[in-house]
Amino acid sequence: LDTLSSTAVSRCWPALIITGIWSSSICVLNYYTHGKLSIQPTLITVFGTVLGFIISFRTSSSFERY
Repeated sequence: LDTLSSTAVSRCWPALIITGIWSSSICVLNYYTHGKLSIQPTLITVFGTVLGFIISFRTSSSFERY
């Protein structure tokens, strides 16, 4: 039991539970609105591009430190 508590799994449980609850609530909401819950594809594209720039900037800045 002590070996399990020292792994990264024990630190990830809260984030996994919150993500599971969030995704389940979105699925239930989509089911009860009969598929009328939608997001424009442009919003997803812009969000993905911005997220990619942020991740690449953080990676390059961390490599410059060492």
